[in-house]
Amino acid sequence: MDARYLPLFSIECLHHYFADPRFAGLALRPTEACRRTLERYELLYRPTRGGGTVFYTQRGEVAVLRWISERMALAFTLTSADPLFLNYTDLAFADEALAPSQSLFYFSNLAEHRSLRYGEDKLLLHPPPQVAAPDQQRPVRPSLFTYAFEDAVPVEDVTIEVFNVPERVADGQAVPAWSFDGSRAEAPAQTSRTYPVDLRQEPPGPYRMRVQQQGRLVEELAFYLSDAPPSKHWGLVEIFVADSASAAPIPKSYRVLDEAGEVSPKTFTLYFENRKTTWRYFIVNQFRDAGVFDQYEVVGLEKIKNDPSGNGRNGNGRNREIRFTKIEAPEKSIAGKPALVFASEEEIPLLEAPTEHYSFVFKANGNDTLGRGSRTYKLPYAGAGRITPATEAGRIYSDIYVNL
Repeated sequence: MDARYLPLFSIECLHHYFADPRFAGLALRPTEACRRTLERYELLYRPTRGGGTVFYTQRGEVAVLRWISERMALAFTLTSADPLFLNYTDLAFADEALAPSQSLFYFSNLAEHRSLRYGEDKLLLHPPPQVAAPDQQRPVRPSLFTYAFEDAVPVEDVTIEVFNVPERVADGQAVPAWSFDGSRAEAPAQTSRTYPVDLRQEPPGPYRMRVQQQGRLVEELAFYLSDAPPSKHWGLVEIFVADSASAAPIPKSYRVLDEAGEVSPKTFTLYFENRKTTWRYFIVNQFRDAGVFDQYEVVGLEKIKNDPSGNGRNGNGRNREIRFTKIEAPEKSIAGKPALVFASEEEIPLLEAPTEHYSFVFKANGNDTLGRGSRTYKLPYAGAGRITPATEAGRIYSDIYVNL
């Protein structure tokens, strides 16, 4: 009997920095465990621009997925293929607690986050409006690790429970995947600062750990269990295919199999916003007359267009002025030439094709009494190749050097 492959679900990455929002800067690949599951259920994965699609097998009128009874998740890694990704993406720079070498971004279809993007109702895999750090970041823990208290704690006072996400449920109660109850320890008189957590019998995936001391909650920690180095991956997506009465239900609108086992193809979306920075123009004066640009200013215009798509810059079609302020130059001169510095009074988005939305000029202002303002200079745009975080000011700068 001939078999057909039909779409089960797709994952897409969209980025507002690009003119074509389909974002190819993150490569989506099934994990090794996912590959084995795909083979077991005769599923087929094919990458697409900015994502990938999983297909299921149908022979005649029978879909192989009708036979699935287990609650399974198909996991895909996201690997950053663009070294400038963080420069043009509106993500916080990682701190020590969630450094890229110790964490990854985690997404799943276990919560409903519908939102309008580019005129379409999208099934986001994260809370709107966009992928954000650290909300979607998870520390990565190996299958055998140690939990440490600040000070030594009596063993009999300690309870540690680790739960799957979604949790296993029995008789209406969450069942831990692993637990330690110090009150039942053989030597309850001992004290210790560190307590080993052994999850070697558990599969990779998201988990939640709850630590209590004398029945009082000390900490709850969400993490991702994996013995693979997290530095090799930027993120991970898990799509739960089949539902189960023993765990929290998948939202109905996010199910690829309905209650009757019928296929309901879905497209799940990761949406990224472009970074906005404070633009600083360094105007390097090549003229002998140092005061030739004293009465000049930088002026920007945003070309506002009516855009009903739900993702553009809506307006009445009139241009909007972007103001710049002359500031004290960080450097008295650049390459021996005097320099003027102008900083934008607002943050300006970085775009792959900014000419469609913005224009910037250097021209004489209304105080030009010397009559030197006969010429207007068109200014270049800030690019994603260089940004300068200034933590003390809470700003990120894009510096543009212009020789006139």
